[in-house]
Amino acid sequence: MAHNWVRASIISGLDSLLKENFSVSLSALEAKINFDFTTINNSDYHVPLDTTIKLLEDCAQYTNCDYLGAMLASRQSFDTLGVLPSVGAFADSFGDALVQVLEHLSLNTQGVEWQLSTDEHFAYMTLYLKSAHNISHQQSIYLGVIQAFKLFKELSSNEWRPTRVYFTHSAPNNVKFLRSALGDNLYFNMDFNGFIFPKKMLNLATSRKNQTLNTIINDYLTLTGNSQTKNKLTQIKISIRSLLLLQQSCSLPEIASSQNQTPRAIQYYLKKHNLTYQKLLNNVRYELASELLAESEQSINEISMLVGFTDSSVFSRSFKKHIGKTPSQFRKANFYN
Repeated sequence: MAHNWVRASIISGLDSLLKENFSVSLSALEAKINFDFTTINNSDYHVPLDTTIKLLEDCAQYTNCDYLGAMLASRQSFDTLGVLPSVGAFADSFGDALVQVLEHLSLNTQGVEWQLSTDEHFAYMTLYLKSAHNISHQQSIYLGVIQAFKLFKELSSNEWRPTRVYFTHSAPNNVKFLRSALGDNLYFNMDFNGFIFPKKMLNLATSRKNQTLNTIINDYLTLTGNSQTKNKLTQIKISIRSLLLLQQSCSLPEIASSQNQTPRAIQYYLKKHNLTYQKLLNNVRYELASELLAESEQSINEISMLVGFTDSSVFSRSFKKHIGKTPSQFRKANFYN
């Protein structure tokens, strides 16, 4: 199972949880369980899945806390999930968002899968871990279920509510903590790990429904999967647009990485098109801002932040300099035209 892995960000905060809540000496723990916590300081580091599962179980045993994975997930922010919270956030429906999230789980892990199925009345989200069978999975299941629960609530503007949350293992000592994170409808010793909810909830609106942004983000994720359906300059532009939306900033090394190129190679390619990276970044930034002003209902302040400005007044002056109109004037002339 060596090919199965988890991004280190998925278990981020584990060291601080151990120190702050259990007063654990990391050096003593490292010596006992033969694990170096510095290896997970890089959020993009790929930790073998079996190593991750065993680490959580060892920490739970060391602290005598049989719901440690739930504690970790409950205190984590969405940053731990990378771009997944943005994947599907702009889809047409909650069901579409789930499908898109499932399609891109490989950004964070290999060997951890969520599967969506339905019958006449209900939908089922089932969690599978492809790991060694001789390792307990309880803490990893808690971690994955609560991370997914928080993400699904966010995608649906807090409207999604599972009628049942299933676990294959027995109840932990502190069921009250799990209920505070997942609600009262918890069932243990069941046939699968995951959620059951009314099928009609798949039609719920997403938190930030916007087809333009949805298309941009999914195009970017397709490109990072080495799609060759678009020419190189278009790929670079889509990458810039998407990274602006995902993190409100975009650097040349990040663009080079998304294209599996070196920064120097990207600069050389752009020079052949009479472009510098900064000039292309500015062009894409104002194209994107123009699209959002014309096609979305987001405020000018929100749009300014999305394209990388911390001050909306600076954005307005800069937009007018490049486009010839203020954002308000541009929106008035072009909104939904």
